Amino acid sequence: PSISGTQHTVNKKNENIEIEIHGRHDPVIVPRAVVVVESMVAITLVDYLFIGMTSRMDRIKDFYRKEDEQKN
Repeated sequence: PSISGTQHTVNKKNENIEIEIHGRHDPVIVPRAVVVVESMVAITLVDYLFIGMTSRMDRIKDFYRKEDEQKN
């Protein structure tokens, strides 16, 4: 959240200044929450896929080859 009171700070020229922020500038997390949740679900599913295949790359390749054969 924004701090509406006067604040002491330093500018780019290293000079002491005071600033005061007006209004609210709170970031809204809701639009980003969907992306975070989808990403975590994808990571979790891949993690379980690797656990189920004992993390062996040859089994993962075989799995996808069989999936491709079933589609064709």
